[in-house]
Amino acid sequence: MVKTPKVINDRGITLIELIVAIGLSSIVLTLVLGILFTGTKLYKYVDDSSEIQQQGHFIMDFITTKVMPSSEIETITDNKNIAHYNSSERIELKEIELKDQKLEKQETHIFSIQEDGKVEGKSIRYGKSKIAKVELGNYIKKIYVSPLPKGYVYKDAKGIEFIIEMKKGDANVGIFKNIYFRE
Repeated sequence: MVKTPKVINDRGITLIELIVAIGLSSIVLTLVLGILFTGTKLYKYVDDSSEIQQQGHFIMDFITTKVMPSSEIETITDNKNIAHYNSSERIELKEIELKDQKLEKQETHIFSIQEDGKVEGKSIRYGKSKIAKVELGNYIKKIYVSPLPKGYVYKDAKGIEFIIEMKKGDANVGIFKNIYFRE
């Protein structure tokens, strides 16, 4: 029996094989990193959207619990500090004060939209009797209000239409509700 010698290939890899391998690796790495960055960005968008939706619904529910038992609008100002007590137009809200017969004399519900340097956008605060200290939520872009029914002025309104626009990062949410006084 004759043994055949083993052929050993000790050439290594050629320059062309190395360039092809690096090229394919860079294409795969670019695709993987692109998917990773897109996934991270999408996660942030969904997280931001979820957070402002939760805050928006909390704010709207809280406002509803205070507006419904109210009997009338005491004062209302827009974002330029102009009073709109005798107006029927939709305004961008700065502050609204509501009378509630169940509260002690001279007490009112007050909602105030304030600049907030800690987060993107503005915050909404609640209080009684001219002082709104309790923070309800952040990321407020704008809050629009209109008297209800349509055509009524704020002093004669039977309710209020609220539109809350919120923004965090790239996420935007709008929440709308008509709230009537129970009287």
